[in-house]
Amino acid sequence: MASGPMPDEALQTFKLQDGRALAFRVLGAQLQPFHRAVLYFHGVPSCSMEAEALDGAGRKLGLAVVSMDRAGIGLSDFKKFRALQTAAEDAHQLAGHLKMKHIVLVGTSGGGPYAASYASLFPEHVESLVLISAVGPTDWSNLPLLRAMRGADLLQFSLVRLPPMGGLWTLHAVMAYMAKKHTQTLLDHAPEGMAAVDGEVLRSDERVRDAFGRCLQHAYCRGARGMAQDVRVLGGKWNIDFSRIKCKVMIWQGEDDLSVPVKHAQWWADEMPGSRLTLLPNEGHITVLLHHGESILDTALHWTPPRTQQEQQQQQKAHHKQVQHHNRHSKHHASRRK
Repeated sequence: MASGPMPDEALQTFKLQDGRALAFRVLGAQLQPFHRAVLYFHGVPSCSMEAEALDGAGRKLGLAVVSMDRAGIGLSDFKKFRALQTAAEDAHQLAGHLKMKHIVLVGTSGGGPYAASYASLFPEHVESLVLISAVGPTDWSNLPLLRAMRGADLLQFSLVRLPPMGGLWTLHAVMAYMAKKHTQTLLDHAPEGMAAVDGEVLRSDERVRDAFGRCLQHAYCRGARGMAQDVRVLGGKWNIDFSRIKCKVMIWQGEDDLSVPVKHAQWWADEMPGSRLTLLPNEGHITVLLHHGESILDTALHWTPPRTQQEQQQQQKAHHKQVQHHNRHSKHHASRRK
């Protein structure tokens, strides 16, 4: 049996220019006009409630954390769209309404590409871009990144290739039904295909389990259409102009992540040569945000990016060394298991 959703006092709505309602919440410190604040892009399947993981860190560091439900997800009205840029433009309208200026963009998992799209479209408003366990492109020209994935993420991004009302919608319709009617059963099976550390925290930490369940209930409260569309857009051509991203970029990745593995983080680092890549040992897909939220936000505030091309090249070499070490370590453990 599912437990009913709790009253959500943090949730607000904003009317977009086309008349749609956009649901959002403000977490962390009090939001001050024209002050530095976080604009958070949630993963899939998920919703704005995911940003609760940064509430304490935001309060401690004096950062408001603004998180929205994308179109058709949670209580945001549905709109048919085919590009990352549509969601980024919705977020930009919200940021303008809230008088956000010095923006720290945070994108987790499937929210990463949406955050990067925002940074490309509106560079003058963005101070830094933070990508956490961010999914890379999985279209036909990037099949190695798709094949590296595991579990539910591999399934849903593979289904993007079927007709619009095919397997992807069916998958999320089942998820919506389970989230509403059989939440605990859904949570019991969630660790399947995840890294061991992710599965362990979902099984043993009641607070995380409860938050995960509430997040899925809210995400699917209006059905599957919005979530299925969100994944379809992520699995298509992105059309992000990376040359327009002028802010500092930080990439955080769990070394044990099976859902969105290290290859994806390396792709992001290669696309943005001045970025900072941090690989975290013994962390999976969801535990990076849970265990390192404060460090992630603190680094976004205080890290200084490389200033010269030589420094960028040195940093890129360091990135590749991290990934090579990770790959050797993974192969060693795989051979020992055999």
